[in-house]
Amino acid sequence: MNGLQAIQDRILSEAQETASQIASQAEAGSEEILAAARKDCEQQLAAARISAAAQAESVLNRASSAAALLARKNILQARQDMVDRVLHRAIELLCQMPDREKISFYRQLLEQTRAESGEIVLAAADQRLAAELIAENPGRFTVAAEVGAFTGGLVLRRGLIEDNLTFERLAATSRSELVQIAAAALVEAPGQNPAVS
Repeated sequence: MNGLQAIQDRILSEAQETASQIASQAEAGSEEILAAARKDCEQQLAAARISAAAQAESVLNRASSAAALLARKNILQARQDMVDRVLHRAIELLCQMPDREKISFYRQLLEQTRAESGEIVLAAADQRLAAELIAENPGRFTVAAEVGAFTGGLVLRRGLIEDNLTFERLAATSRSELVQIAAAALVEAPGQNPAVS
């Protein structure tokens, strides 16, 4: 049995030695795998940081562009509001002209049309001026019985031709000029808020 025992001891010794070598190799392999995993994790973390920084810059750029667009939109709206207020005020002032000035202004409007005759439509507020308006040239112009659906000014009808000389129309035709004036006013006073009256 000594021979058999010696063989078993030898096999056991070799098995233990082989197991020890496998364990050492496994431990060395696991350390290499762990080191590679740590390196890969660090690389992924660095890439994630770079990607996050790029995304953050992209978000900031989009936010900056959106803010600039909103600012331009607000400035444009302020200009339009200013022009609307100016037009509204201009119409109010024209409506408040003294009767003599208004009649003179209406006659100038009629002269600008170069019309020899026609029917004049007046706003309700100006009906009282009808007789005096046409008194200078009797028979040349007549005043329509109907009342115009506008605040002031007049409409001149000559057959199928109709000249719209209402205050609203006159103000609207000046709109582009008033937009330029409003734009210049906004540039000259950047610290003021033109949307607030």
